[in-house]
Amino acid sequence: MAAEGLKTRTTDRAQTAHKYHPETLKELKSRMDELAAKGRDPVPKEVRLTTYTLQYPRAAWVEIEGLTHHWERARRSRNRRPKRFWNHHHDKRRFTDAWSLD
Repeated sequence: MAAEGLKTRTTDRAQTAHKYHPETLKELKSRMDELAAKGRDPVPKEVRLTTYTLQYPRAAWVEIEGLTHHWERARRSRNRRPKRFWNHHHDKRRFTDAWSLD
């Protein structure tokens, strides 16, 4: 995830075999409750899509319709701002921005 510029939080505890440590489980449940209460933005301002196949071509309002090389990483980053778009794309043939603001 670091290669995509995303941060992760680790909650591992030593000596817990193949289960969550009780404190780790509390932290995870708390974090999931926070995320569920916040909800998901249906039209996020920034979208980063990385895929290796057209089986998973879409993230929010960005869709990759064709790949230059199948089974190699294709990335698409879009940032939506009023009256402006920022683009970054790598190794794909066709893409669309699918807006549905009903």
